[in-house]
Amino acid sequence: QQAIAASDGLPYGWNMRLGITSRVRPVEAYAALNISNWQLSFGQQSLWWGPDKSTSMILSNNAEAMPMLRLESVSPLALPGFLQGLGAVRTDFFLAREGGVHFVRLGPDFALTGNASQALDPPPYVWGFSFSIKPTENLELGAAHTTIFAGYGRPLNLKTFLHTFSLTGNGQAVDPGKRTTEFNFSYHVPGLRKWLVLYSEAFAYDNPLDRISFQRYAFDPGVYLPQLPGARKLDLRIEEVNTNLPGLEEQAYFYANAHYAQGYTNYGQIFGSWIGRQGNGGTVSGT
Repeated sequence: QQAIAASDGLPYGWNMRLGITSRVRPVEAYAALNISNWQLSFGQQSLWWGPDKSTSMILSNNAEAMPMLRLESVSPLALPGFLQGLGAVRTDFFLAREGGVHFVRLGPDFALTGNASQALDPPPYVWGFSFSIKPTENLELGAAHTTIFAGYGRPLNLKTFLHTFSLTGNGQAVDPGKRTTEFNFSYHVPGLRKWLVLYSEAFAYDNPLDRISFQRYAFDPGVYLPQLPGARKLDLRIEEVNTNLPGLEEQAYFYANAHYAQGYTNYGQIFGSWIGRQGNGGTVSGT
């Protein structure tokens, strides 16, 4: 915790807690309404946007679920005309509120604002959108985008929301927000469809239209064997995740931010991957 605070330039010891706290903590609690093929829901929800089973780099259950307004397709959508060739489409959109955020940096000089004893009011907000297509029986492609925006010092309104689509990049006097983009795929190898599945995410913790961000994609490739030759009751899953990119100029770059000083977190925990800001890891599992 001290190393993370030092990396972010936050006051020493602000994130250390003493004593005992007892409170009601719902894990997930929300209400949903189905309208035709769409589901509108509101409440505390945990999202998992990625093909890996052990992690997701853009959204996972690594942190406490955020309260959100969410709209998603209940079943795959069929596109009209020649777009039918893209296959079934799924979409998901949400607007959420972060919790436990005590510090931000404001203005063109990014002056640190906040204190350790009281969370910011209003806190930052997060919006996200994902979609996936399945052009063939074996291939599924997806993309997702999230942005931390508004909050203390910036109103939550249409203007701040539209500013998050700025193509200028993050080096503006008023930061458009902390933007992330993710692409993913899942592929059943033809001829081995029952035996071998390949998948991965590519995660950019920046505006992907910036030239340099193409060099800043983190990956979490995986291989799944639903059954092993000679042992059909046994499956095997191997997954790797890496945010420690060689030659990355900014250390601990992933999940950190200048304006939103506590980064990509909800109540202090990253709501992306457990691998953290600069790490290498993986899992191997079989059943």
